[in-house]
Amino acid sequence: MLSFHSSVRMVPLALAAALVCGAASAEISDTIHPFVALGYTYDDNLLRLPDNAGDGVQRSDRARQAQAGVIVERPIGRQRLSATAKVSRVNFDHYSQLDYNGKDLKADLYWQLGNRLSGLLGGSYVETLTPFSDYNSSERNLRTTRREYVNAAWRFHPSWQVRGGVTRNRNEYELLAQRVNNRQEDLAEVGADYLASSGSKVGLVVRHWKGHYMNPRRINGVALDDDYTQDELKASVNWRFSGVTYIEMLAGYAKRKHAFFTVLHGLPGS
Repeated sequence: MLSFHSSVRMVPLALAAALVCGAASAEISDTIHPFVALGYTYDDNLLRLPDNAGDGVQRSDRARQAQAGVIVERPIGRQRLSATAKVSRVNFDHYSQLDYNGKDLKADLYWQLGNRLSGLLGGSYVETLTPFSDYNSSERNLRTTRREYVNAAWRFHPSWQVRGGVTRNRNEYELLAQRVNNRQEDLAEVGADYLASSGSKVGLVVRHWKGHYMNPRRINGVALDDDYTQDELKASVNWRFSGVTYIEMLAGYAKRKHAFFTVLHGLPGS
């Protein structure tokens, strides 16, 4: 039941090693499952520094992690509630300024009305260290991610369904220099799928994205408006060849538009 946050997660081709100290879980009832876990990791290039970063720069580090949480699985008639709540503490040996408390909350309600209409309503909240592959700095930079979503599918024929949904993602960063990346992204989509008796699915989906940055970048008194809209038309394939072999693909057309520049009010020349 152990999982590591992005800051200490192993990556391909990195010379790193991890030792799992132990994990334990219990059951309060058939629906509530508390757990605790301990972990220890070593990473030989924690900050993802390039080879020419210079001499004297500490690359490797070790981290200890403690987790505690609870998993809830609860059927409610034909509906099902699935939730996870987890807190963690991560301590680094060398880069102690990166020590942090992590939070990870997620809840999903799988709902069904009649035999043909079903969907998902849920949300999540994650507070963790920003991956060093995104930002190479020894300053602590926590990232908070909030996500809410709802979708529905109507199976009007044994082999066909139409579906739609909306999703909102919001990312906020602790480090002042990174707050220009604070953003909210809204997605609306509709689609239709052919459902094979094997469990495979092939369909077409239309998507509309809208992205908004809360803190525009400023250059010479001008704010760079990174807000965008994006439209997509894509084929969606989830084809199962066996219980363990399958292929997933989402491919097609996408077009993004940016406003680009917005003059700040109150500044000289505006």
